[in-house]
Amino acid sequence: MKTTRKQWGILLIALLLMGMSYAQEKKEKKMFAVHEDVVMPSMLSEYEAVSKEFTAVMNKYKNEIADLEYLSVSTDDMRYMFVWPIDNMGELDKNPIAEVRNKVGAEKFDAMMDRMDKCYTSHTTYTIAMDPYLTYMPEGFSQTQKGHNYREFHYYYTTPGDMNKLAKVGKKVAELHASKNSPNTYRIYRSGFGAPESFFMVAISAKDAKHMAERSEANNKLLGQEFNELRNKALKYTTRYEVKTGWIREDLSVSKDSPETLAKN
Repeated sequence: MKTTRKQWGILLIALLLMGMSYAQEKKEKKMFAVHEDVVMPSMLSEYEAVSKEFTAVMNKYKNEIADLEYLSVSTDDMRYMFVWPIDNMGELDKNPIAEVRNKVGAEKFDAMMDRMDKCYTSHTTYTIAMDPYLTYMPEGFSQTQKGHNYREFHYYYTTPGDMNKLAKVGKKVAELHASKNSPNTYRIYRSGFGAPESFFMVAISAKDAKHMAERSEANNKLLGQEFNELRNKALKYTTRYEVKTGWIREDLSVSKDSPETLAKN
């Protein structure tokens, strides 16, 4: 999370796909800000150590500072994402971490951040919005499901001109899941401000990799050939497709409630 000392509001607030549950009505898109660090393999242990130190500091002051909450996810390719909900772009100007810096002391806080800055090759901050019309969660929207902290993130990159075409296919996929009463729920997010490319991201939860594979196989059999045809149609509007796997990191997340609530609906 490298930044100049006066930019904590935009980049360090970007510490937050997922420890807290945010219900919403279908007519609304729920926005999130995301900060993503791409960590060097040789510095992974150091990054983990500093992140836990940073989390301990945040937890110490979380009840004294408004809006100091975020959820952490780490992927198997050593990316760390910190996510928090926002109602509008103006909320990016809020600066809770700068307030922590003032309480800790600039010299001590900056020394900790300098150690973290050496651990990654790049970082970025952007927004995403959960699309309720494309998401399939018939029992209500939630970032997390109890006991299901393992994640698959499917990124369908596309062009701005094909976003709506891809969305229409996504809507049919959600309708197919509903018609078959599929137990395999998922959330779909649209890329927003600051994202380097246009994409839809599908987030799927499971207990672990084995459970994910079993659910996926059963779901494919349930949905049948129609699902394969829709997926192939989606790929026609996709410039690049990526799958990332990882875990919700409760130990690197900050919640006003007890840590156990991060895994609840």
